[in-house]
Amino acid sequence: TALDAPAIATTADRPPLPGVHALAEARIAAAARRWDDAVVAATAASRAPTTAIAGGRLLAEAQLGAGDPSAALATTDALLERLPVDGVAWFLRGLALNQLAQPDDAVTALVRARELLPDSPVYRARIDQQLGPAPTPASPPPSGG
Repeated sequence: TALDAPAIATTADRPPLPGVHALAEARIAAAARRWDDAVVAATAASRAPTTAIAGGRLLAEAQLGAGDPSAALATTDALLERLPVDGVAWFLRGLALNQLAQPDDAVTALVRARELLPDSPVYRARIDQQLGPAPTPASPPPSGG
């Protein structure tokens, strides 16, 4: 009868999602600073439709950690081609450009990241580490006199 059927399918009843699994492996490897393993797993995650953006971001971060800013720049460019308003990709692009000794382009990318990530305290702090704190608007002079 219908009452005998399970009401909720468990995760064991579903096949694993390759992109999600690869993304998890990449995050674990990156957290352990095993950059080569993170690059391999993040590459797989970036190729899966369900994890392409997150996988691409993690791939760029792993490439930077592995000391390959040129590859990270290519990865962020591909991400920005797909999603031009990706603040995290702009941030990672700025880091890559900084490592490639292109400071003017790095500043441009980091300023764009700051604009796109106004509500992210983690990325704001990371951007401020690179650029210095964002200038605060001047207060209007007191009225009266």
